[in-house]
Amino acid sequence: MDGIVHATYVLARMHYCIERLLASQALNATERDRLEEAKVRRKSEYLEGLEVVSAHARFNAIGQSLFAGAQTYMANA
Repeated sequence: MDGIVHATYVLARMHYCIERLLASQALNATERDRLEEAKVRRKSEYLEGLEVVSAHARFNAIGQSLFAGAQTYMANA
């Protein structure tokens, strides 16, 4: 379970990093297109992980707090 929680959290961070890169306006059209595709994949993969985490993970207070940040970000992404 630890690995699935970690991977799901990392997918949210990857999505965030892609958003920041896209917002930077430092990319050419090809790079932007590739990142837009990657962003869609990361969200899909995150949602798959979240389904498992929601069904099976048991967090301590710190873990819940950390993971909640990723959930809040992705809920608005």
